[in-house]
Amino acid sequence: SGPFMAASVSPPLSRREESSESVDWDIWEDVEEAIGLPLPSSTSFSVVPGEPVRGGNGKLSLVCFAFEWNIPSMHTAIALNQIRKNDEAPGVVIFIINAETYEEKAFTLGVGVTP
Repeated sequence: SGPFMAASVSPPLSRREESSESVDWDIWEDVEEAIGLPLPSSTSFSVVPGEPVRGGNGKLSLVCFAFEWNIPSMHTAIALNQIRKNDEAPGVVIFIINAETYEEKAFTLGVGVTP
């Protein structure tokens, strides 16, 4: 006992828990609908870093591009999936996108590295 309490630390995820089955993957069309615009086919489109993209509903849209084969990437996707499931960020619409499936969309947005 004493004035300090031990911090609760989550154990590392096992390989099984980091599988793509632990994530509710979204489709890109839902992202486009949420942010209120389709991506142009040219690479001239850019997102201003630090500026949120908000859809017509006024909520912040958070898009995570994750690779299924990358453990840190999947850890991030699983964590965001839990936040979404538990409704821990009510002002944010979280999308989790398979980076391999939507590689061209990520490139168009200027995403060079995923979590």
